[in-house]
Order: sequence, then C-alpha cells, then structure tokens
Amino acid sequence: MSLIDKVSPVVQTAIWDALRRAYELACENFKFGNSNATTFGTDVYNFAVAHLARESKHIPGLDLVRTTPTFRMQSNGILLACHKVGSTGNLDIWSSFPNNSGAAARLIEQQRIPNFPSELLQAKDDEGAVIAHFGNHITGFIGAYLCVPSDQSRKSGRITEWCYAAPITPMRTNVAKFPPEERIEDVQIQRKYKDALVKETDDGAV
Repeated sequence: MSLIDKVSPVVQTAIWDALRRAYELACENFKFGNSNATTFGTDVYNFAVAHLARESKHIPGLDLVRTTPTFRMQSNGILLACHKVGSTGNLDIWSSFPNNSGAAARLIEQQRIPNFPSELLQAKDDEGAVIAHFGNHITGFIGAYLCVPSDQSRKSGRITEWCYAAPITPMRTNVAKFPPEERIEDVQIQRKYKDALVKETDDGAV
C-alpha cells in the first residue's frame, strides 16, 4: 500500500474541496493593482486553514492538530502540512517546492509516517507529509499532491527535494450506466399506390 492509499478517498475529497473553496475566495479577494502573488498566496493559505479545520470537524479520519503557529493536520497517523508550490497546471511536482523558509524544518514532530521507508528520509528533520497545492488568481485551484520532503536547504530551511509524490484525487460521482441498446432490424416500408380517379370538369381543371 502506497502512502496516498493510507489517506481515504473521503479525506482526499475533503482536502480537495477545501482547497478549491480557498482558491475561490482568494480569487474573489484579488484586486488588480493592489494584489500580487504574495497577497494571493497568503489569502489561499488563510482560507485553506479555515476550511480544512472546518472539514476536520465532520470528516472521519481527518483530524486537526493545530492552526497556529504552524498549521498541522493528521490522517491515519500521517502528519500533514499544507503549502502552495506553484501556479500553473503544467508544473513538475518533483521540482516544485514551497517558498517559505523553514517549511521542512517545521515538520519536526515526534510522530512519524506509519511504515514509511526510513531510508528515503535523508534528513532526520523531514518526517511528515505536505499537501502541495497549486493554482492562480485567474484559473483558481488546479490540483494538489501528497509529498514527502527528503532534503532541505541548511541555510534557509526550504524544501529542496521530494522522495515521494502522488496526486490527491477526489471521488467522482458515478455516471449512470445503461444496458446497451438492442439492435432493431431494419424495417422495409412498402407503399401501395392506388390509381386516383380524376374527374375532369367542364373547364378542364382537375
């Protein structure tokens, strides 16, 4: 079982919906001429924290650890941080990381990811998973991955490498399936024509 499989489809859907709503609200707040990428990212973060915290109150398997000073959630024993890593849909997740300093260092917790191969964790401090999401003020929310950092900048504390990444996928509504239509044999239509009796009037009109 891979790491993403430990996060139930219900929890993945809750995370997806919370992020989608966070981006919608951040887009509404964006004011051309006054807003920029930094203010947009801050709005996304704050709205995401609020909506994920709200989801944790009624979604089984999604628990809020704390909102401050650093936001943390937990699902099936996996400690989760949440960071924006990009703005476009064609980003390479393996080279896309949070911009905030100390993102990896702040993942230092006593709790480890259950059964995750320890040899992949090159840096002892990087014991946790990141909900790595991306979007922009025009398109809104685009997508998200569950990532595990394996290395960081010793100078800034920024994440510089993932050792695991998998897309977070919401549940889709099942499309109704109908049985195949039965083939109807071609019907040959035959028309019978009858000779019309035509009476000619005195002036020759029919």
